[in-house]
Amino acid sequence: MIVLIAGNTPEEPMAWVRLQAGATGVAASGMVASGDAIRGAQGECLLVIPGFDAQLRRLATPTRSAAQARAAAAHLFKDSLATDTVDTVFAVGGAGEDDGRLAAAMSRGRLTAWLDRCAAMRLKPLAVYLDCSLLAPDRGGIEVLRLGDRTLVSAGELGGFTMDSGLAPAVMGQWMAQLGATIDAVRLQGWTRADLAPQLGSLRVDVTETDAEDPPIRLARLAARRPALAPDLAGASSERSQASASPLAAWGLAAGLAVALGLLQIGITTWDGMRDAASAEAVHAASEKAFREARPEVKRVNNLRAQVTAALNAMKRPAANPVIAANPLISDVLQLHPDVQLDEVRLDAPGRTVDLRLSSLLQPQLDSAVEGLRQAAGQIDVGPMQAIDGRSSVSVSMGGA
Repeated sequence: MIVLIAGNTPEEPMAWVRLQAGATGVAASGMVASGDAIRGAQGECLLVIPGFDAQLRRLATPTRSAAQARAAAAHLFKDSLATDTVDTVFAVGGAGEDDGRLAAAMSRGRLTAWLDRCAAMRLKPLAVYLDCSLLAPDRGGIEVLRLGDRTLVSAGELGGFTMDSGLAPAVMGQWMAQLGATIDAVRLQGWTRADLAPQLGSLRVDVTETDAEDPPIRLARLAARRPALAPDLAGASSERSQASASPLAAWGLAAGLAVALGLLQIGITTWDGMRDAASAEAVHAASEKAFREARPEVKRVNNLRAQVTAALNAMKRPAANPVIAANPLISDVLQLHPDVQLDEVRLDAPGRTVDLRLSSLLQPQLDSAVEGLRQAAGQIDVGPMQAIDGRSSVSVSMGGA
């Protein structure tokens, strides 16, 4: 089995590991550049991609099936997606203790770029895993693994993330402090306690250091075991593709929504004209059924007319924000931190400064994004951290005369 350990982007060189049967040993390993192929390798493989290309969270809602879990995942990520739901791949891992699962959300376009890179090498991934989801510390533990210029952090079923190694010391300490008493052990690979002494100094945890195995080979072995708890983005993508294989799928969805709205209008007319409560109730039920079939991700219908209209309007929403797309500094930071969203942009004309407001459900990701802006833009002014609508929010001023 060939396992590919991706670089930070689909264009960068990939590490590859050929494992013997049963993943008992390494038959060969190396690096492959973009446009090249691995000699003698074609067919099926496993792909491990950087965790910062997606969001990874803990899904605590009890679910009876993988389909229910994916529907719950879509609701879990709905307020923090940079793309529309239809352009996002949702994947969930198997149920762990207390029926908790790891859920992942990733841009379908980004996942396609990774799959295209594999196809250029005549390889087809059986599974696609986020690197940080493969680390599986014991309950109450954290694993930190340095893979070159990126660092993987995992608390098992509590979730994890991947970040730039240069930002890791500043962010990891805050994240571990938030977990507090739930963590009692930290295992480091590629880092030493001395590297993280300021961050670990106030935490009462056992810290162990290990360098027993090369990080790419270790990740390859973990992936080859096909871990049940790690979300498989390839499987979720193929199921979605089969469900929407017809080129008329988008038109079918729009038609379904239009039919639901039409049925609703008929129901209102029947109600006003005949005052027949039973007939109106039947028509309304038929309208709601049609709407739920067209939009299965909607879990609760409060105002059917408003929700159908909103769904039709959402289909016309532009795919990209031209202001963000035109500014590589901001867009690069947002791409590296999927949990962070840009809530406000304001130009202070007299001083020629730009005021940004960034927010995230995960404060470590917000801190990491601010550090990324500081490194890219140089001098910036950062306001106090605030809690707004359940999200951590901060204002950043940059530029100036």
